[in-house]
Amino acid sequence: MTCSISVHIDQEKGIDTEYPKKDFEDWINEVEHELGSHSLKGISSVSIGLVSKNTIQDLNKTYRKKDKPTNVLAFASYPGLKESTNSLGDIAICPEVLKHEATEQFKDENSHLAHLFIHGILHLIGFDHEKIAEAKEMEKIEIRILKRLGIDDPYQIDLI
Repeated sequence: MTCSISVHIDQEKGIDTEYPKKDFEDWINEVEHELGSHSLKGISSVSIGLVSKNTIQDLNKTYRKKDKPTNVLAFASYPGLKESTNSLGDIAICPEVLKHEATEQFKDENSHLAHLFIHGILHLIGFDHEKIAEAKEMEKIEIRILKRLGIDDPYQIDLI
């Protein structure tokens, strides 16, 4: 299935990790399949930035007032700009944090990347998890999409 949204990937200097563009396109298709074609109607692009731990920490401090590295941040296009550029927004992913989390949580790196990217896309579409009900809805959507991709529930906790 061809992706109707153009994916732009930029890598910060010094970031050697590369992820296939097709994977991101496939994951966008799954989000659209789950939410319906109206969810991304009129959107022509999304940008992904692969950034260092320092950069993601700076972004997290500046925009979320949290002075620590994180795995992913999503930045929606400004009102007006979204309409004129048809861009969904930008997603910053820190491969170093992603890899550390995947190892620590005994997850496949690509499966964890899929989850984080889908999570970011849902934020750009307008989903949030500030309230318990919103978080549960967002998690249900993520779990259904990931299941279709053959990826286990990332929220399931093994007690062994």
